[in-house]
Amino acid sequence: MLEFLVPILGGLPNAKDISKAAQPLDQDQAVGKAWGVEGWADCSGISRTMHTLTETQGEQYATIVDRALQPWIDQEVQLAKYDLVIAKRASGRPQDLIDADLLLPPKKKNDLQGG
Repeated sequence: MLEFLVPILGGLPNAKDISKAAQPLDQDQAVGKAWGVEGWADCSGISRTMHTLTETQGEQYATIVDRALQPWIDQEVQLAKYDLVIAKRASGRPQDLIDADLLLPPKKKNDLQGG
């Protein structure tokens, strides 16, 4: 299961990228050492393992991944808000307008196109 989680954390879009990316994860000894493994399963082995999970096991695994990733997601959101505040302050807009903008929901595509 570690072989399924680490590519997600590494930002790989597909499980097959553990073996077939330009710089395959299963060939990266530093990553293996950091995770305390000597070798990685091939993507086909990962796929076979994931297919053996019951629906309940899959849901439990998804919950674990969500909980593990949430702190990073929260941190990235805070960093994005910080960058937005810095950019808006540099724009010279009054602080009350900047604060109000941060409370607004993101604009929809139609809102940006005027309709």
